[in-house]
Parts: sequence; C-alpha cells; structure tokens
Amino acid sequence: MTTIPRWKKWLSHIIELELEKIETGYGHTLSLCVSDGRFQLNAENAIYSWEDKYDNFYKAFLQLDLSKLPGKESLVLGFGLGSIPQMLEKNFNQSLYYTGVEIDDQVIFLAYKYICHQLESPLQLIQGSAEIFVEITEEKFDFICVDIFINDEIPTPIRTHVFIEQVKSCLNEDGLVLFNHLANREAERKTGQAFFNNAFRIVFPNAELLDVDGNFIFVSDKRFLTNS
Repeated sequence: MTTIPRWKKWLSHIIELELEKIETGYGHTLSLCVSDGRFQLNAENAIYSWEDKYDNFYKAFLQLDLSKLPGKESLVLGFGLGSIPQMLEKNFNQSLYYTGVEIDDQVIFLAYKYICHQLESPLQLIQGSAEIFVEITEEKFDFICVDIFINDEIPTPIRTHVFIEQVKSCLNEDGLVLFNHLANREAERKTGQAFFNNAFRIVFPNAELLDVDGNFIFVSDKRFLTNS
C-alpha cells in the first residue's frame, strides 16, 4: 500500500508526475502517473485508468439507472487500476461486490500498491485471460463491464460473436453488460459500429450504443438508460 503526499497531488494539477514505468509481457511500456490529483495508468497510445476522470465509463454511468440491477455481483474484465469500481463507489454511491480479471501481473501489482486499499467494496482480483475466464467460470453476475485493450487495440478474440455469447452466459437474467470500444478515429468508429451491429446487438437485441466522445460504450439493455 502506497500513499502519495498531498503536495504531489496539488502539483499534479499543474504538471503530470510520473511515479513508475513498467515493461509488460505484451510488448509495450506502461507509465503510472499522478495527473489532476488522480492516479493515471497510460500505455503508449491509450489511457488504461484515471480514477473518476476515466471519462468513457463516467459519461456512460451518468446515463444509466443502476438501481435496476437485479443484484450486486459485478465483473470487470480488464480491471486496470480499478477506475470502474472506484467511480461507482465514490461518485455514484454504488455498493457492489466486484470480481476483477486482469491479464497483466504488473498491472495487478500496481492496483494493489496504489488503489485497492481505497475501496470499501468487496473485491476479488484474478490474474488471467478474460476470454478464458468467461469460458470456464460457473459464476453468474448482475453487472459486467468489458474494458480490454492492449495499448490502443482490442485483442481479436474479444471482438467476436463467440466472446459476446460467453459474456452473456455469465450474466444473470435482467443483468447489464457494458462494452468499451475505441471511437476516436473514423476507422475505429466504423469498426465499432460494425461490431455492435454484427455481434453485440445480435447477442443482445435490446442493446444501445452510447457515443461518449472518443469511445463507444455498448449497453446490452437500453431499459437501463435514464432517457428510455
């Protein structure tokens, strides 16, 4: 468990402060910084975690009525530093039980070192492949967030109809799935829209696509949207 002096958090509103740099087993370097008073985990071309400034999910949560969840069991595929449970707990007053799956042991090390001790919510953190986890688990979840990237790309096995079917098999009846897809460039937007139409919405016919400024968030059931 590591805490950051208050002066560093103040200074980080002016200049980003790098704390650690790590080499992953996936051919790229990650940088852990304090930025705008928050821990930020960066790959070369993508932000993996940034507490409540992880805007793609934050903007999605603003549009959801999570009181409709049938229970509290939650699964985060691609845990990173834990931005999703952090903001749900601290900014949206959600008391959930989390299972986090993260393939990179170095990211898990950083999560335990800097973030996990801040959470009050129960957390089980598993090192492993999200693809394998959803294939073999017998657990069921009420809320599943898919946030899986290697640098700025979603691994090919995650962008398949088969993977979405396996995610659905882990979901309790009337549960909710959110899937994060890059949409910063025109090619990413076209790929994301095609994946939503040809895979995600085939598995979840009542799905909706949210454009959250640089990312798409696929919502498995639009009845969770506050404007529906």
